[in-house]
Amino acid sequence: MLQDRRRLDATLVYLIFSGVSSLSFSLIVTVNLVYQVEVAKLNPLQLVLVGTALEVVCFLCQVPTGVLADVYSRRLSVIVGVFLLGAGFILEGSIPLFATIVVAQGLFGIGATFMDGAEQAWITDEVGEDKVGRIFLRGTQVGLVAAFFGSFISVGPCQYSTQSPHHRGRCIERVARGLSAALHA
Repeated sequence: MLQDRRRLDATLVYLIFSGVSSLSFSLIVTVNLVYQVEVAKLNPLQLVLVGTALEVVCFLCQVPTGVLADVYSRRLSVIVGVFLLGAGFILEGSIPLFATIVVAQGLFGIGATFMDGAEQAWITDEVGEDKVGRIFLRGTQVGLVAAFFGSFISVGPCQYSTQSPHHRGRCIERVARGLSAALHA
């Protein structure tokens, strides 16, 4: 027997997504450079090359990923972006080598460009232009509070292991974003 699938309210999904994204990202990036220096033993040149690789990938992928989001599906673009971000963080946290970190940052860059603007366009399509301003403001507030707490949460475990926030952050991010996307399908 087929059951009627109930969808969560788009505003609620967007606010949860904003909070979880900010919390997870803050958990990871707060200690990312410490991880790269202390665990992966990257030197200053390697750190610059890692950052440059990320920015080059973001620059090159911005237009193609935007076209895919506009032509096919903004929601799909967000889901693919979340998957690639998670894969990049998993790769970087799992194998602390320069080459692996460069590849991981490339995945992160592609994922970020898939999501860039797609989240905002998706919620605008769902609720309409007249209501979206209030939702953007509330999403920003939720994200800032979550990022604030994420910064503090990530620092404590670093006393024991600089990989700990990386693992915890990417796990929380992937599970919550996956559930959020699935519930709104």
